[in-house]
Amino acid sequence: HTALCVGRLALDLTCTIPMASMTTTLGYTAGVQIEAKVSATNAIATSTPSLPSTDLVVAQTIPTGVVTALAATSTTTSITVTWTGLVTDTEKGFSPITQHVVTIDTSPAVTKTIVVAEGLTATFTGLTTGTSYTITVAAANKHGTSASVGTVTYIAASVPSTPVAPVISQVGTDVIISWTPIATSNGLSIDSYKVLFTDGNLTPAYIENTTLCDASNVLTTSCTIPMTTITATLGYAANTPLTAQLVAQNVRGDSPPSVTSNADIVAQVAPPTGPANFVAVSTAGDVTLTWTAFTDNTQTGYSDVTDFKLTYSSTSNPLTEILITDRTATTYVIPNLTPAGETFTYTLLAVNIHGDGVASTTTEVLAGTAPTTLTAPTIAESGTDIVITWAATLDNNGADVTSYVVYVKDQTNASSFDDHTALCVGRLALDLTCTIPMATITTTLGYAAGVQIEAEVSATNAIATSTPSLPSTDLVVAQTIPTGVVTALAATSTTTSI
Repeated sequence: HTALCVGRLALDLTCTIPMASMTTTLGYTAGVQIEAKVSATNAIATSTPSLPSTDLVVAQTIPTGVVTALAATSTTTSITVTWTGLVTDTEKGFSPITQHVVTIDTSPAVTKTIVVAEGLTATFTGLTTGTSYTITVAAANKHGTSASVGTVTYIAASVPSTPVAPVISQVGTDVIISWTPIATSNGLSIDSYKVLFTDGNLTPAYIENTTLCDASNVLTTSCTIPMTTITATLGYAANTPLTAQLVAQNVRGDSPPSVTSNADIVAQVAPPTGPANFVAVSTAGDVTLTWTAFTDNTQTGYSDVTDFKLTYSSTSNPLTEILITDRTATTYVIPNLTPAGETFTYTLLAVNIHGDGVASTTTEVLAGTAPTTLTAPTIAESGTDIVITWAATLDNNGADVTSYVVYVKDQTNASSFDDHTALCVGRLALDLTCTIPMATITTTLGYAAGVQIEAEVSATNAIATSTPSLPSTDLVVAQTIPTGVVTALAATSTTTSI
């Protein structure tokens, strides 16, 4: 194959043959050892061929393998690709790799190529954010560039930009965390969000708690957490500011956390202390309870008081609850308690939207007195009787009324009002009427016919008898059988009648 020697003169002692001729014309397969013999020719004849060459030079081609582990990373305007180079001699075409040819299609029919002589990475800059690019990598040796390429498609994008901080608000007993979603950021759509909290001690750093607030659905824009969960589960003490951060997520990863949310909503609890200086003072069965108003938020649990709950009980009285709706109240009166002399227990607690606070307790022996003076009775005729009627006492002053006393003006005793309850016919102790025969009025009490009948009444309890009422004013007078004689008596008759 002397003719394959390129540019050789007859007496040259070298022969240069392109490697391509070895693999194509002579049919060498890459990696097969190339061997040669030579002979010399003079005017007489050609010598016997020499022994074959023994140098280990093999046939070579362009690389036949494809780079592997092709991967990409990016910013919003650049893409960096990395790959694993060819390993075996067969992949390399039995010739060392000298470079890699990296190509990106920046627009239809327009490509950009980077030749990487060293290393296994290349970076393309000046790209359009959000655009998908196809990048190919081919290995090359001194014989040329491989026709087989590794390919990766990647978008020039990055993790989302830092989102706007969430907003914390309060509705009733719930804490609302809300945020404004965005469709895309840094070239990719937002896939989900994370809401980050701290525990009540602000340690560890802000972390996600999907049980309390799951923002993984991109359509979710808020979450609601009961205040009791804030204090119980997260361990927030009252007055600890409630704060959160927001992280946006896309396929590239998490954005930096937002700045911390507003901190004007604080953890709240039911009032942790009872009203101070809680005292009960009773007079005539009426109990006046007083206490000191709360002066700061530590007493109210950092939530305005809405009501007070007051209870009282004693041996004779079951537990009774009273709701005081005046949240500014510092005093309350319970009227008409009984029985006087019994020890009453009172409790008072403040209420806010988070529940009942701690109760304060006080006790007192109920003080009493005679019932309140009754209003004047009325007197009316009923056949041959008079009926005295009165209204029950408006205030028993600490002890239930046990009886009533009826005073009738006694004409036999200097017209004084004397106790004549015994004259009431068939009356029981708590009846509010007294019936006295008219004959008794005129005989026992000495009323002359035509004299106005007057009466007073009083009420009696276990402590005393009230002051008698004012006298009755009804114009009912004493009456008797007729005392006059008819006059001008005359007669006429027939034979059988007069």
